Amino acid sequence: MWNYECSYCGALLDPGERCDCQDKEEERRRQYMGNFRESRNGQMVFNFEGNNENNKDSNSRHTGY
Repeated sequence: MWNYECSYCGALLDPGERCDCQDKEEERRRQYMGNFRESRNGQMVFNFEGNNENNKDSNSRHTGY
């Protein structure tokens, strides 16, 4: 019997199987960082230019960035 285990999350794997826990973490990180952008002076600011329907008129309200 074999004992293949993911070294990050501890999932039991079949021989040759690759765990996708790191892919899921990277996707979560990418989604989170999509909420921010870097301003002209290098500061991180919220990204109000998304496709969220709540932000449709955000460009007219948030013009100091």
